Amino acid sequence: MRILMLTLFPDTNFFLHCKDAKDISWADITPATKIRLLICRTVQREMDRLKQDGNPRRAKKARDFSSTLRGLVQD
Repeated sequence: MRILMLTLFPDTNFFLHCKDAKDISWADITPATKIRLLICRTVQREMDRLKQDGNPRRAKKARDFSSTLRGLVQD
């Protein structure tokens, strides 16, 4: 079996406007068997800034992003 890896560099909009990455049916999008999301520091900073945003939906998405990222880093 051949393992194909796809590395993606999502921007802030991916986390604000798309489904949660764990809920995406990656097999419908790509034949890759491994998906790696690399999140640059710029996106992390922007999401941190949006946690205090006046828009409740964006602020919630940003807080959810931070919680997920913190959980990954601690594992």
